[in-house]
Amino acid sequence: MRKHTPKFITLGLAVLAVGAFTLSASAQGGGDGECKGKRGFGKRGHGGPKLARIIEKNAEALGIDEATVQAATEIATNARTEGQAVHEQIRPLHEQMKAEMDSDTPDEATVLELVGQISALKSQAAALKAQTKLQFRALLTAEQWEEVKALKKARRGKRGKWGKRGKRGHRGERGGDADE
Repeated sequence: MRKHTPKFITLGLAVLAVGAFTLSASAQGGGDGECKGKRGFGKRGHGGPKLARIIEKNAEALGIDEATVQAATEIATNARTEGQAVHEQIRPLHEQMKAEMDSDTPDEATVLELVGQISALKSQAAALKAQTKLQFRALLTAEQWEEVKALKKARRGKRGKWGKRGKRGHRGERGGDADE
């Protein structure tokens, strides 16, 4: 029986880590709009654009003036632009890593370096998401923010946790609308 060397175990762990990051990133998509098959800061991306739409659609009920709605839209637009830029940096690194892993003799140092770069960019994207949410919170009063959270929760309740198509795009029992 052949023993596994620590090199292959480390390489295997690196592959699993990248797979976990990729899976978690793809699970974060949802919402309305175009996506073109990619998750991230597009119209279907993270909390910023969705919060702006909730604020815009419910401005009158929330007692929010036009200037605040405009500021929310600007925050969402900036977040989308910055987030897309970060995700555009991640894609080629994923492709490089896939090519390296598909080679006959993958270089461990190269793979681990790529994993580190991808992780750093994903941390940057997470920080951007948090910063965007804080900017939205600064626009609203505590009561308005609680109301926005309730509206967001009610919206999620209509679709379920995984959105219209369910956890993995399935309809019927596993998620989504069965009668579509």
